[in-house]
Amino acid sequence: MKEHFCSVEKAWIAYEDKCNWCDESEGRMSEIKVGDVVQVSPDYEMFGACMVVVTEVKDWGIQGYVQSAGVEGQQYIRLKFGEIEATGGRAVWAVGGAE
Repeated sequence: MKEHFCSVEKAWIAYEDKCNWCDESEGRMSEIKVGDVVQVSPDYEMFGACMVVVTEVKDWGIQGYVQSAGVEGQQYIRLKFGEIEATGGRAVWAVGGAE
């Protein structure tokens, strides 16, 4: 069984092949690569709806950063697969690895 935070039910859901509520499946998230741009679920505290550049892909999710205008440096964040959506975008100029 897999588990993710369902954006439709707004709760953690266990599933085998795909979530019955939002159709999320592990296959789509397993295609995420370093340099991809993902979007954070709007329900996720301060980073809700932010775009994140992926710096590491883990078995439970990703680590990446948000680049904020007018703020020096990057804000790094770790997110589970159920807290993000793949956008299909890639960062052309990705900042170096995590500090």
